[in-house]
Amino acid sequence: MNLKKLLMILTLLSTQLFSNTVLPPLYQDGEDFNSTKEFFIDSRSPVNAVDISHNGQYIVSASDDNNVRLWSRKEKKLLKLFKGHAEKVLTVKISTDGKYIVSGSADNTLKLWDIKTGTTLHTYNAHSGSVNAVDISSDGRYLLSGSSDHSIILWDIESEKPLKTFNGHTSSVNSVAFSHDGKYIVSGSDDKSIKLWNVDKGTVIQTFKGHSDKVLAVAISQDGQYIVSGSEDKSIGLWSIKKRKMIKRLRGHKNFVNAVAISQDGKYIVSSSGSFYNKKDNTVKLWSLKKRKLLKTFKGHNGYVNSVAINNNEQLIVSGSEDESIKIWTIKEGKNIETLEGQKSTVNSVDISADGKYILSGSNDNTVKLWDVEKNRLIKVFNGQKNDIRSVAFSGDEKYIIAGSGSQQGDLGYSIKIYDKKSGKVVKIVKSNRYINSVSASTGRYIVATLQDSYDIKLWDRKRKNSIKTFKGHMGQVNSVAIGKNGTYIVSGSDDKTVKLWNRKKSKAIYTFKGHTEKVNSVVLSKDGQFIVSASDDKTLKVWDRKKKTLLNTFKGHKDKINTVAISDNGQYIVSGSGDNDANGDNSIRVWNREKGTLLHTFTDNNAPVTSVAISQDGRYIVSTSGDNIKLWDRTKGDKPIKEFIGGVNGNWAVFDNVTKRLFRSESIFSKR
Repeated sequence: MNLKKLLMILTLLSTQLFSNTVLPPLYQDGEDFNSTKEFFIDSRSPVNAVDISHNGQYIVSASDDNNVRLWSRKEKKLLKLFKGHAEKVLTVKISTDGKYIVSGSADNTLKLWDIKTGTTLHTYNAHSGSVNAVDISSDGRYLLSGSSDHSIILWDIESEKPLKTFNGHTSSVNSVAFSHDGKYIVSGSDDKSIKLWNVDKGTVIQTFKGHSDKVLAVAISQDGQYIVSGSEDKSIGLWSIKKRKMIKRLRGHKNFVNAVAISQDGKYIVSSSGSFYNKKDNTVKLWSLKKRKLLKTFKGHNGYVNSVAINNNEQLIVSGSEDESIKIWTIKEGKNIETLEGQKSTVNSVDISADGKYILSGSNDNTVKLWDVEKNRLIKVFNGQKNDIRSVAFSGDEKYIIAGSGSQQGDLGYSIKIYDKKSGKVVKIVKSNRYINSVSASTGRYIVATLQDSYDIKLWDRKRKNSIKTFKGHMGQVNSVAIGKNGTYIVSGSDDKTVKLWNRKKSKAIYTFKGHTEKVNSVVLSKDGQFIVSASDDKTLKVWDRKKKTLLNTFKGHKDKINTVAISDNGQYIVSGSGDNDANGDNSIRVWNREKGTLLHTFTDNNAPVTSVAISQDGRYIVSTSGDNIKLWDRTKGDKPIKEFIGGVNGNWAVFDNVTKRLFRSESIFSKR
């Protein structure tokens, strides 16, 4: 198993509580990535396929982590994990009587599972390519499989030998379906065609052509009158079996149509969209089959939607997505009522020690975590905050840790807490009625912060009990603030598209830098106070000379807005992170030579938009956050992260050392089966 696959299986973290700095046992020597240990792991990898039972009470899902899962919709929990496939599971179906699950995998096999016992009843092995699609006949006697080997195979459910092979497609078969009476089969292929087959004769009755790209999904109505298809050409085809032609092309999706389904009474078509190559759409759509028009669009997934199913009483739609979640939607209200997913702990901010030995992270589980890079482990957790940790920073001398909290949900327990790094104790608390956007600390006693919906900057003196200063001057939300190591100068970036330089002693702005055409998201000040760097929604970085008050350089190259920027202590290297959920997904980290004005390296992070970056003193090591991942990159080595750090909401954690190919983790990150 390669690293990518293993990373995808890191999932719903166990429910053991984690208190202060007492850590669960660690596998000190690391664990090989190809470990054969049995673990019960909840879904934390892309969901490739879903199905819903006849009574609407159970959902089955197939995932990239090689497993099939059975969920209780009523109890909102995972009931069973079905393990046995050697590669990712691409497709899954529940039998009409609810007794069986059939799954197809990239390991070229189908498996039949007993829902009650969770055991494998049969493994069907005749395809020479991945099994992309499966179906079960309504009488429960036969299985159907479509493969990348271009073939379709009919199986007797009680036998592991194929009954019949259907050949005719000239490329990968992506979707197959039985007619309700079991007399016909419909299939869709990469060859852009849909085929209707006679089951008894094994022959093609009709080949439907009309899509201009790959056919990814097909479904057949229960009355046998219609076929519905979804294609990479972004359209849905409605075909009349009797007339042997397309009678309507439904347009509305902005991306590949990955899945289609038809309700039992033939009233509705449901479809889903999105792709790895283009982050647009990611929606589920409901259509009227009779009126042949769009009724509703369901939004909520943050990744492409691979699969949809509609339950037999037409009240629920289930969708599975690359964003690692399964969502349940009501047709009547048109809204998401339930989401089944892992317990994520989104990381909002990160910092790295000057020597690159420690990483500091703040996340949505209300904790600050200190990681030891060399020992591959979480060494301390700083608790006590009541809200998400929005921003973290080491003090200039690295004796203290500063954390600003806040949530956009209306809870007013916001604060900045200063922790003693060695003891973990809180040495100062600064309360706020707005959540904290950004924090920075000087080497000595000063801390600056920006607040939600505020045009102001706040400064505190750590050594004085109630000392606070307010800096006014921006005409828009202040998004980022930084203070020089000696505490003399402060720099800030705002929605008003400007960067301001402040003198702490004079409590006023001494210069305003103008040049960005969109809001400024992040600012930093070099250690010597000579250079200011700013990052903006306009997709540029700007380097300013503090003393001369001039623009030195503009760096272009990011394809999305730039969310975060950092500069090495020697001022030689600048690192930036970008990405936007609503755009095409640049999600990259770029390293620049400040003096030469050149791009040195681009690291691509496919996980999510890069929200925070930091760089070691010598400019060699870079740490970044995206989603719930923390990644450590070596500027001098390759294009992949050298280590990945993942912490869960219950204090569980894992570190992947990509150089040695070993896994380090807390004992409780998995619950043994």
